[in-house]
Amino acid sequence: MPINMIELESCLSASTKIVTIVTASENKEIIIMQNDRALNTNPYVCKEILEQVGKPDNFYECKSLNVFDNKYRVNIYTKESVEGITGEKTRIAKSYFVRLDDDKVTILS
Repeated sequence: MPINMIELESCLSASTKIVTIVTASENKEIIIMQNDRALNTNPYVCKEILEQVGKPDNFYECKSLNVFDNKYRVNIYTKESVEGITGEKTRIAKSYFVRLDDDKVTILS
């Protein structure tokens, strides 16, 4: 069932903004947008964090998003089966706020 954007927008606060995922048709690259700017990811940050904290059971993926300057939000996702439904549930098992200095990643929180 399609989302009724008028109903959805009326449920959101004035500071909330819906931003569409933009697809560049020429090279098929997906650019994730938030608040009118592209979110930069860094696989190196994920690699370093996973080496520091280890992979959780049922590890699915790690995403590191540049928040500002050299600070990143790192979300580590797990996947698990849920009884009574087809498919699996994906959730953020761990989340970190980190700083990247040259090639050293430091967990801030």
